[in-house]
Amino acid sequence: MLTINTRLHELRKTLTDPKISQEMLAQQAGISRQWYHRLETGKQAQIGYTTAKNLLQAINAERQTRGLEALTLDDLSLTIV
Repeated sequence: MLTINTRLHELRKTLTDPKISQEMLAQQAGISRQWYHRLETGKQAQIGYTTAKNLLQAINAERQTRGLEALTLDDLSLTIV
């Protein structure tokens, strides 16, 4: 099976020391790990605005703890409906 990693995958992999799992990010964003996995692997092409904002907040919270600059919705490269 071919897996296409998206920008979400790249961004999550930059969150090291400690690493963050799909499950942790999904939980912080208020979505299931399965839903997050579908977004990260490109199997789910669209996401609602509120969910995208929640995901962005979860990613930025983790980035802030690592001293990284905050991202915008555009940086996530998601199709927001």
